[in-house]
Amino acid sequence: MRKLLAVAIALVCVAMMLVGGIFALSEFGGEVVTVQSIRDDGSTKNTRLWIVDDAGETWLRAGIPNEAWLSHIAQRPTVQIIRDGRSKTYTARAVRTDEARDRVHALMAEKYRTADKIISVIRDPTGSIAVKVEPATQDQPVD
Repeated sequence: MRKLLAVAIALVCVAMMLVGGIFALSEFGGEVVTVQSIRDDGSTKNTRLWIVDDAGETWLRAGIPNEAWLSHIAQRPTVQIIRDGRSKTYTARAVRTDEARDRVHALMAEKYRTADKIISVIRDPTGSIAVKVEPATQDQPVD
């Protein structure tokens, strides 16, 4: 019985270390922005995400199709993105094509390198959704 308890505790510890490692990779693996989307009740949801730029376009990636922030932008596409200490208003829209998804995956892999490779192991890349964000207004400083 003690041996079984020790194995269970070890497995829980390994799982916690894995989750913590993934969080650390996502937060410290490269540039991270805060996306503020609007929930159904009107409150804001802050989500920390990786971001890439390509030929004048800016992209985010939803790792799974039922991400809360993704459903929020489907209802209210105006979001605030805090990047480099500045808040800017964007219009966000999911682009549900294989070409967009694959291009964003390639851009993320290039920018975030090892962190992207490791995180890609735990998610199905075919379930990811590319999200294009287009500027809506002027930059505003963040307090």
